[in-house]
Amino acid sequence: MSSGYAVRIALDCTSSAVPLGHGVKVYVQEVVSALAEIARSEDRFDICYETHKWHSRHKGVGEIDGRFRRRRLWPTLAQSAWTADVDVFHALDSRLAGPKLAPEIVTFHDMYPFDDSLWMQSSASAQEYRAKRLERYASVARRADAVICVSQSTRSRLLGVVPDVESGVTVIYHGVDQSIPEKTPDESHVLPSTLSAVRRPYFLHLGSMWQVRNLERTVQAFSLFAAGVPGVDLLAVGKEDTSLEPAMRIAAREGLADRFKVLGVVPEADKLFLLSRAEALLYFHLDAGFGLPVLEAMICGAPVLAGRRGALPEVAGDAALYADPDDADAMAAAMYRIMTDKAEKERLVGIGRQRARIFTWEKTARETYELYGKVLAALA
Repeated sequence: MSSGYAVRIALDCTSSAVPLGHGVKVYVQEVVSALAEIARSEDRFDICYETHKWHSRHKGVGEIDGRFRRRRLWPTLAQSAWTADVDVFHALDSRLAGPKLAPEIVTFHDMYPFDDSLWMQSSASAQEYRAKRLERYASVARRADAVICVSQSTRSRLLGVVPDVESGVTVIYHGVDQSIPEKTPDESHVLPSTLSAVRRPYFLHLGSMWQVRNLERTVQAFSLFAAGVPGVDLLAVGKEDTSLEPAMRIAAREGLADRFKVLGVVPEADKLFLLSRAEALLYFHLDAGFGLPVLEAMICGAPVLAGRRGALPEVAGDAALYADPDDADAMAAAMYRIMTDKAEKERLVGIGRQRARIFTWEKTARETYELYGKVLAALA
């Protein structure tokens, strides 16, 4: 942007006002923090939350400096005192509500609501949620003046639904906190429950336990692996959801109840501790829009076993060991290889760390900030 033109950016940060364990929350917090580092002293930012999340805004973006002020979005009366001077409105998740305040940019993270196979056995409430997402994606993409997709995979899927917005779509990748190795705690600074879960070597499944994360088949694959390799556990970290119960049944049926450990959502420090000591991250995701845990594992020095689906090949490149996420035998074979092939494990750890250094939040924020300038210039 021109050095002589101060801008005012409204950032819808509603998706950050949630508990730990949400990838979009990390994106919002990190992008806003990085924007604070690269933006000019004369720029101004409004950190906005929809009314239903206003009471939990303390869970979202923290205090930054005097350029950043918290604002309530919707209803219209709540906007009237501050919206007139907004230059760009950036919705950091795939939503736009209420009247159009200014030129609009929206970020799309994933497109899994359009994958019919993921919803075939969903509850009525889940189907209702999906229907709302399906309805809003196309209208939001068409309404926005520019769209950010967090991967080429998400871009391709979005254009399959709304091909007419192609010229307005830009891919801007997530980053990963490059200081994670220094932030990873030792045993004295994690919860006792976390420490007690890591008495033996373990694989780590990280992320919500909804079916898109493929926990059920991951446990099935682990049972095949565990039949021939004693003394290795599987830990599941993240929000408990629909895949947990069938996964627990598999573990009980295969006599693995003491080797499949569900920790649920853990503090960020505990997550880093677990990643840094894992034999590997198991990320056999069925439809990843990006796959931030992959980069977090790599920078922590954990090898990554992944499914070749969605954005994972873009993110992991040749720094992961891939297996078909529909094939439990192939997944088990990948687990066995990482436990028995020391050279391969060391190779993945080394190139994984190099790969993770490519993705920085500073780069994400700089490309986002440059897009603000392009949108303003195009509409001038």
